[in-house]
Amino acid sequence: MAGYPIGGRIQIMQPLDLHPWTLDPAEAIRIQTALRERLALQWDRRTVSTIGGVDIGLQENTARAAIVVLSYPDLAPLEGVTADVPLVFPYVPGLLAFREGPAILAAWKKLQTHPDLLMFDGQGIAHPRGLGIASQMGLWLERPSIGVAKSRLACAWTSRRARRKARRLGRIA
Repeated sequence: MAGYPIGGRIQIMQPLDLHPWTLDPAEAIRIQTALRERLALQWDRRTVSTIGGVDIGLQENTARAAIVVLSYPDLAPLEGVTADVPLVFPYVPGLLAFREGPAILAAWKKLQTHPDLLMFDGQGIAHPRGLGIASQMGLWLERPSIGVAKSRLACAWTSRRARRKARRLGRIA
Protein backbone atom coordinates (compact mmCIF):
# COMPACT_ATOMS: atom_id res chain seq x y z
CA MET A 1 0.00 0.00 0.00
CA ALA A 2 1.43 3.38 -0.96
CA GLY A 3 1.30 6.42 1.29
CA TYR A 4 -1.72 8.64 1.07
CA PRO A 5 -1.14 12.24 2.14
CA ILE A 6 -4.14 13.99 3.64
CA GLY A 7 -2.31 17.13 4.72
CA GLY A 8 1.00 18.24 6.18
CA ARG A 9 4.30 18.79 4.48
CA ILE A 10 6.05 16.52 2.02
CA GLN A 11 9.66 15.62 2.75
CA ILE A 12 12.20 13.36 1.11
CA MET A 13 14.51 11.66 3.59
CA GLN A 14 16.53 8.47 3.41
CA PRO A 15 17.33 6.62 6.62
CA LEU A 16 20.89 6.17 7.82
CA ASP A 17 22.60 2.84 7.21
CA LEU A 18 23.95 1.96 10.66
CA HIS A 19 24.53 -1.78 10.29
CA PRO A 20 23.58 -4.86 8.28
CA TRP A 21 20.46 -6.79 9.28
CA THR A 22 21.77 -10.29 8.67
CA LEU A 23 23.96 -10.83 11.73
CA ASP A 24 24.37 -13.47 14.35
CA PRO A 25 22.86 -12.53 17.76
CA ALA A 26 26.27 -11.99 19.41
CA GLU A 27 27.27 -9.43 16.77
CA ALA A 28 23.84 -7.78 17.02
CA ILE A 29 24.37 -7.33 20.77
CA ARG A 30 27.78 -5.74 20.14
CA ILE A 31 26.26 -3.33 17.62
CA GLN A 32 23.35 -2.52 19.93
CA THR A 33 25.74 -1.77 22.79
CA ALA A 34 27.83 0.53 20.58
CA LEU A 35 24.77 2.33 19.18
CA ARG A 36 23.56 3.07 22.72
CA GLU A 37 26.33 5.65 23.02
CA ARG A 38 24.81 7.66 20.13
CA LEU A 39 21.53 8.36 21.92
CA ALA A 40 20.67 11.92 22.93
CA LEU A 41 18.64 11.64 26.14
CA GLN A 42 17.74 15.31 26.46
CA TRP A 43 15.14 17.17 24.42
CA ASP A 44 16.68 19.57 21.92
CA ARG A 45 13.62 21.88 21.91
CA ARG A 46 12.70 21.03 18.33
CA THR A 47 9.20 21.84 17.19
CA VAL A 48 6.87 18.86 16.90
CA SER A 49 4.02 19.26 14.44
CA THR A 50 3.68 15.60 13.42
CA ILE A 51 3.85 12.30 15.32
CA GLY A 52 4.26 8.85 13.82
CA GLY A 53 2.96 5.65 15.36
CA VAL A 54 4.86 2.48 14.38
CA ASP A 55 3.80 -1.13 14.84
CA ILE A 56 4.69 -4.51 13.37
CA GLY A 57 2.68 -7.64 12.67
CA LEU A 58 4.27 -10.99 11.88
CA GLN A 59 2.88 -13.78 9.76
CA GLU A 60 4.97 -16.88 9.04
CA ASN A 61 8.25 -15.51 7.60
CA THR A 62 7.02 -11.99 6.84
CA ALA A 63 7.00 -8.78 8.87
CA ARG A 64 4.38 -6.11 8.09
CA ALA A 65 5.20 -2.62 9.36
CA ALA A 66 2.56 0.06 9.66
CA ILE A 67 3.27 3.75 10.21
CA VAL A 68 0.52 6.28 10.78
CA VAL A 69 1.35 9.99 10.80
CA LEU A 70 -0.81 12.38 12.82
CA SER A 71 -0.69 16.16 13.09
CA TYR A 72 0.14 17.53 16.51
CA PRO A 73 -1.46 18.70 18.74
CA ASP A 74 -4.85 17.96 17.15
CA LEU A 75 -3.94 14.34 16.20
CA ALA A 76 -5.65 14.48 12.81
CA PRO A 77 -4.57 11.62 10.49
CA LEU A 78 -2.23 12.79 7.72
CA GLU A 79 -0.88 9.62 6.15
CA GLY A 80 -0.61 5.87 6.65
CA VAL A 81 1.57 3.25 4.99
CA THR A 82 2.38 -0.44 5.31
CA ALA A 83 5.23 -2.55 4.02
CA ASP A 84 5.79 -6.30 3.99
CA VAL A 85 9.32 -7.75 4.01
CA PRO A 86 10.76 -11.22 4.60
CA LEU A 87 12.16 -11.83 8.08
CA VAL A 88 15.97 -12.10 8.03
CA PHE A 89 16.72 -12.33 11.77
CA PRO A 90 15.43 -14.87 14.31
CA TYR A 91 13.33 -13.99 17.33
CA VAL A 92 15.77 -13.17 20.14
CA PRO A 93 14.47 -11.30 23.22
CA GLY A 94 16.10 -7.87 23.40
CA LEU A 95 17.02 -7.82 19.68
CA LEU A 96 13.62 -6.97 18.20
CA ALA A 97 14.94 -4.14 16.02
CA PHE A 98 17.12 -6.58 14.09
CA ARG A 99 14.05 -8.70 13.30
CA GLU A 100 11.55 -5.91 12.59
CA GLY A 101 13.77 -3.01 11.50
CA PRO A 102 13.87 -3.81 7.78
CA ALA A 103 10.06 -3.69 7.58
CA ILE A 104 9.99 -0.36 9.41
CA LEU A 105 12.55 1.08 6.98
CA ALA A 106 10.53 -0.18 4.00
CA ALA A 107 7.41 1.55 5.33
CA TRP A 108 9.39 4.72 6.13
CA LYS A 109 10.55 4.94 2.51
CA LYS A 110 6.90 4.98 1.39
CA LEU A 111 6.00 7.97 3.57
CA GLN A 112 5.59 11.36 1.97
CA THR A 113 5.43 13.10 5.36
CA HIS A 114 8.18 12.03 7.74
CA PRO A 115 7.01 12.71 11.31
CA ASP A 116 8.94 14.89 13.74
CA LEU A 117 8.57 12.35 16.57
CA LEU A 118 8.03 8.57 16.55
CA MET A 119 6.20 6.30 18.99
CA PHE A 120 6.92 2.57 18.74
CA ASP A 121 5.13 -0.48 20.06
CA GLY A 122 8.20 -1.68 21.94
CA GLN A 123 10.93 -0.63 24.34
CA GLY A 124 13.07 2.48 24.08
CA ILE A 125 15.77 3.02 26.71
CA ALA A 126 13.92 0.83 29.23
CA HIS A 127 15.84 -2.11 27.82
CA PRO A 128 18.62 -4.29 29.26
CA ARG A 129 21.19 -2.63 26.97
CA GLY A 130 19.40 0.74 26.87
CA LEU A 131 18.55 0.41 23.17
CA GLY A 132 15.20 -1.15 22.41
CA ILE A 133 13.48 -1.05 19.03
CA ALA A 134 12.23 2.53 19.56
CA SER A 135 15.67 3.91 20.35
CA GLN A 136 17.49 1.89 17.69
CA MET A 137 15.07 2.83 14.92
CA GLY A 138 15.08 6.44 16.12
CA LEU A 139 18.82 6.45 15.39
CA TRP A 140 18.28 4.93 11.94
CA LEU A 141 15.58 7.48 11.12
CA GLU A 142 17.25 10.43 12.88
CA ARG A 143 14.11 11.19 14.86
CA PRO A 144 13.32 11.41 18.56
CA SER A 145 11.49 8.25 19.53
CA ILE A 146 9.43 6.93 22.42
CA GLY A 147 8.98 3.27 23.27
CA VAL A 148 5.43 2.40 24.31
CA ALA A 149 5.81 -1.23 25.33
CA LYS A 150 3.05 -3.53 26.49
CA SER A 151 5.31 -5.26 29.01
CA ARG A 152 8.56 -4.76 30.87
CA LEU A 153 11.70 -6.53 29.80
CA ALA A 154 13.27 -8.55 32.61
CA CYS A 155 17.00 -8.68 33.03
CA ALA A 156 19.64 -9.63 35.57
CA TRP A 157 22.10 -6.93 36.57
CA THR A 158 25.75 -7.80 36.06
CA SER A 159 26.91 -5.37 38.75
CA ARG A 160 25.71 -2.81 41.27
CA ARG A 161 27.37 -0.15 39.13
CA ALA A 162 25.21 -1.12 36.11
CA ARG A 163 22.07 -1.01 38.26
CA ARG A 164 22.99 2.46 39.63
CA LYS A 165 23.68 3.73 36.10
CA ALA A 166 20.33 2.40 34.86
CA ARG A 167 18.55 4.06 37.77
CA ARG A 168 20.33 7.37 37.10
CA LEU A 169 19.33 7.24 33.41
CA GLY A 170 15.72 6.60 34.39
CA ARG A 171 15.53 3.08 32.99
CA ILE A 172 14.48 1.56 36.34
CA ALA A 173 12.72 2.81 39.45
